[in-house]
Amino acid sequence: MQDPLDIETKTQGIKAALEKHLGVKGRSLRHSLRRAGRRLPKRLRAQAALLAEAEGVRGNIKLTRQFDAERIEQAYKDVSDHLVRIDRADARRARLISILAALAFNFILLVVAVIVFMRMRGTI
Repeated sequence: MQDPLDIETKTQGIKAALEKHLGVKGRSLRHSLRRAGRRLPKRLRAQAALLAEAEGVRGNIKLTRQFDAERIEQAYKDVSDHLVRIDRADARRARLISILAALAFNFILLVVAVIVFMRMRGTI
C-alpha cells in the first residue's frame, strides 16, 4: 500500500524540480506537466502522469491501493533523475545560439538576394 503522505511528498518534489530546472510553474503536478509539454521525453511524461494520477486520489485510501508502490517509486526516481540533469543556463544558451544562427542565415540570404537583384538590374 502506498502512503498518501509519501505520494504528496513525491509529487511536491517533482513539481519543485519542474519549476527549478524547466521554469514551469503550475497549480498542481498535472498542470505543471501540461505546461512542460514536450520538454520532457514521452516515457518520462507517462511516468510523471502516473504520479499526477496518484496525487489526484491520495485522499482516498481504497483508490490509493490500486497503484503499485514500486512503479510509483521507479517513476519518481526516473523523473527526478532526468530533471536534475537539466541545466537551465545551458538550455537558455542553446536557445540564444539557435536564434542568432537563424538571424545570421536570414541576413546572409537577404544580402545574396540584394546582390542577385542588383546584378540582374545591371547595377553591379
